[in-house]
Amino acid sequence: MKDENQIWRMIAAFCLLVWIITFLLFQLFPPAYYNNDIVTLKINTFIQIISIIICIILLWAPRCFYLYSLMYCIWGIVGIIDGGNTNYMIMYFLGLLFAIKAGFWETHRNAKIAGVLAVFFSALFSQLRYGCKTFA
Repeated sequence: MKDENQIWRMIAAFCLLVWIITFLLFQLFPPAYYNNDIVTLKINTFIQIISIIICIILLWAPRCFYLYSLMYCIWGIVGIIDGGNTNYMIMYFLGLLFAIKAGFWETHRNAKIAGVLAVFFSALFSQLRYGCKTFA
């Protein structure tokens, strides 16, 4: 049990390091594709700060899989809405796998599945604003 905690603690430390580096680079050199879009920039900054806080919490509670699930699902949904490539869909489903590991699906399974699918398809169909070539 202690060995598993150490492994998850190292994963949380690595994630924290990655998020801090990403946050600093994102603040110093914002991507050109934002085109001075303050709202998207602020939302992305807020989510990065939330991810850093979650990683700090995971250093002390390394086996709290709900936090991993929350972080991956938020990044997945925001990424799907923002640009919608396959990597963000994988992040969303990875978050769902962490939810399975944490025991999220044990009660009220049908309602939770309907909610998860509604959120996923809402984010996916938000890509229609770019046109039908998105789905091609």
